Amino acid sequence: MSTQQTHTIYIGISSTQEQSALALVIYDEDGLKVRDYVIDLDKPVNNTELEMIALIEGLEYALDDDEIVMRSDFCVRGFNEWLDNWKRKGWRKADNKPVAYRDYWQIVEKLRSAKYIKVRRAERCCPQIDEAYALAKPIHHH
Repeated sequence: MSTQQTHTIYIGISSTQEQSALALVIYDEDGLKVRDYVIDLDKPVNNTELEMIALIEGLEYALDDDEIVMRSDFCVRGFNEWLDNWKRKGWRKADNKPVAYRDYWQIVEKLRSAKYIKVRRAERCCPQIDEAYALAKPIHHH
């Protein structure tokens, strides 16, 4: 039996016309903040792509039994509901169209198969998610 403490990783993003950033805020199971960090992308990135990059970053950071919490319905549902079908259908959706952000989803699938991570959508009122979004805003890291 593992004695490793599990963590919850809260993801926030921010995008302007000039640049984009993502933030991860990590809490332990006692509700104490372990660490946080911001990744700046020196270019504008659309929100969906930024959320995909953030999900990958969270999966790379996470250990077995950790949980990732984010606001992106696309990422959460893709991870929990759609990924296996997409892979089985040769990375095509139910309507036979190619999956959007396939390159990112293939990385997600590889990371998902290496460890057990839970991904869920943030509750409407979630101070830790708000903290991650605030941290991702440009004013906090320039």
